[in-house]
Amino acid sequence: MRILIPFVVLGSLFAAYSAFWLYLSHAVKGQVAESQKRWSSEGIHVTHRNLSVEGFPYRLTLKARGVQVSQQNGRFDWSWEAPFLYATAHPWQLSHWVVNLESSSELSLTLDTEFLLRAIVGSGRISFIGDADGFPIRASFDLENMVLQSDQFYQQIDVGGIEVHVHRLEDANAGVDAAILVNEVYLGDGNVHYLNASIQGIVAEMSFKEPLPDSWDRLALAEWRDDGGVVELPHFRVVWGALDLQLDGTFSLDEAFRPIGAANVAVKGYQSLLEVLLFEGAISESVAVAVGLGLDILAEPIPEEDVRLLKAPVTIQDGYLSVGGIPLVPVGPIIPP
Repeated sequence: MRILIPFVVLGSLFAAYSAFWLYLSHAVKGQVAESQKRWSSEGIHVTHRNLSVEGFPYRLTLKARGVQVSQQNGRFDWSWEAPFLYATAHPWQLSHWVVNLESSSELSLTLDTEFLLRAIVGSGRISFIGDADGFPIRASFDLENMVLQSDQFYQQIDVGGIEVHVHRLEDANAGVDAAILVNEVYLGDGNVHYLNASIQGIVAEMSFKEPLPDSWDRLALAEWRDDGGVVELPHFRVVWGALDLQLDGTFSLDEAFRPIGAANVAVKGYQSLLEVLLFEGAISESVAVAVGLGLDILAEPIPEEDVRLLKAPVTIQDGYLSVGGIPLVPVGPIIPP
């Protein structure tokens, strides 16, 4: 009989764990239903079919087909569709879920019914840690083989990969920290003029002070601005053909909803930027020549790279972007009157 005791104990533990796992699987499905109700009250609508929970004994894997998530407020509408996805968590850490997108999914964004952007994602992985109400505290997006389409583009834009990491600070009034990494962006020959058709990479680290506006309209943006809304950009870099630009700064909005702020910039290949501004009619040829000569004087030569490095303060104020105190480009409001 003593020989059987360990087997009886193990069998009892296995039966208890099986019952616990079964309880959690039903609880997770119930939590999904409750979360959908809460999200619906926030204007976020979620639909799906064939919801199931698998993964016994080490995981809880939530599978669904025909997933659709959308939010509409008349100014900034978005929707996301995936034919199939599965989300996995461990029974001992149900606040942390990993969502796998093994098939193509589509994200659509509409701004003021005028600008439509479609993003088709080939595959990806989303990881998030949620709070008690199911809203993410931390989220990471690792998406591959994206295609961007819009009636504002001459042709589609291909993106090799994009990573987005977001951290909602525990203080509800503290805002959000975010980091973005974009690799291998092909704009197509029809979308560019003087700069290269491919962007080698974009890196950005940013911090949004005050919670982000719930909607894209003047009232919400004004409330965010008046409450001290600021975007801090401790690091930004884009490598685009001959252009290598890095900056750090702080930005907000003025009373006319125009960007306002100050930054430090370090740029190689600044002549290509002047050529683009000239081609687009933002500056005249005489201004381009004068500014180019002035920047050449300020820039430092880098003999080993045969280029010049320009370090200068950049400001956006009163509707103009200025470099080294020289107004270059007019800057309009980010939202129409």
